[in-house]
Amino acid sequence: MTKKDVAKNIAAKLQQSQTLVKQIVQCTLDAFIEVLATDGRLELRNFGVLEVKHRKARTARNPRTGAQVFADEHYIVAFKPGKVMTDRVNLAFLNRSKAAAEDTPDALSDASKSKAAKSTAKSAAAKSADTKPAADVKPDATKAKPATKSTSRARGAKKAEPVSVTVAESEAPKAPAKKAAKPRAAKKSTSKK
Repeated sequence: MTKKDVAKNIAAKLQQSQTLVKQIVQCTLDAFIEVLATDGRLELRNFGVLEVKHRKARTARNPRTGAQVFADEHYIVAFKPGKVMTDRVNLAFLNRSKAAAEDTPDALSDASKSKAAKSTAKSAAAKSADTKPAADVKPDATKAKPATKSTSRARGAKKAEPVSVTVAESEAPKAPAKKAAKPRAAKKSTSKK
């Protein structure tokens, strides 16, 4: 959520113009900054405490290169949330996680479960008919071997069943053969005496 979104929400609740509310929000934030710059501490009941803290000079590491870097002394603004804010945020996120847990594949409707079971049964029957060797015949190395293919999934997406693909060994890509290293001949010296 941005400052503009906050101003829109407040304007809708108070039935005021967005420009007026946006100015009020900006003045409030400017006042917060001014108090922190002068006093170093801003306490808002039921919200939290903003406090300026000192950080000493130190040697740090660049996480990408691992090189040591000198960090000058500086001041940061630290925020410690209040109890009311912490309780409300925890409650909201716990409710979200419970709702997400109910949407897992275990909680699918009966119709979708039966549809998934039917398609799984059909694919299993087709797969067993294609790859099942005869009882008295040993499987040949040139016959098809089942290979599994798994797909990565995006965050929050439902887990997909691994896809089984049948690949004949003759169709499988072959790794190129390594060439034998040839011994190098010693260079002749061409310097004149």
